[in-house]
Amino acid sequence: MNNKKINAWLPLFLSLSMIIGMYLGYKMRDAMPGKSFFYMEKQRPVQEVLDLINNKYVDDINMKAISDTAIQAILHKLDPHSIFIAAEKLASSNEDLNGKFFGIGIEFNIFDDTINVINVLKDGPAFKAGIEIGDKLIKANDSALAGIKITDDKIRRLLRGDRNSTVNLTLLRNNNQKTVAVKRDAIPINSIDANYMLSDSIGYIKINKFSQETYRNSCWPWKDYKSRACKN
Repeated sequence: MNNKKINAWLPLFLSLSMIIGMYLGYKMRDAMPGKSFFYMEKQRPVQEVLDLINNKYVDDINMKAISDTAIQAILHKLDPHSIFIAAEKLASSNEDLNGKFFGIGIEFNIFDDTINVINVLKDGPAFKAGIEIGDKLIKANDSALAGIKITDDKIRRLLRGDRNSTVNLTLLRNNNQKTVAVKRDAIPINSIDANYMLSDSIGYIKINKFSQETYRNSCWPWKDYKSRACKN
């Protein structure tokens, strides 16, 4: 009689044991270090290296920058079109895809820790505010635009903003300092670098990136080529 009772309850005991074991295994997996980056068995060495760097490296390091670089390197091995876009660069990438951004309409370079205006978009916000080629930018609102730590990305973040918002620029021209208010507006990003006729029947259009404006930007040279009976 007792054996019959045991045989009747045995499947239930086994089922309960399996459920409890699966639950405990799930909880233990969540508690394992390294889940935040990679937790698959074949990927565990990558996380182990990151954990060792984070816990044992002698100097202070930026783990986010290292993780971003590692992800970029992994994706680079897949194909030329797989890329990783960090959160802080997403807005800039979206601007490239949209074919425009909201800014002041200048080109600049950094020389001797100084921001030099090298081109001003005709009829753009900076042009209307009186900014000229050769001006040196010192401040944007209360933020300095000079020094050894200044970068292109930081300058772009300070000069770009919402449409119709205003940035007060302090600049140096002929050793005279002045401040001008510039109202930001849409600045087009041209995706066509060059276009010309190679011969009477062959036209050439160089596209530097694909965006929402690429088709429209390429239409007018293509129409011109067609009017010349261009075949290629």
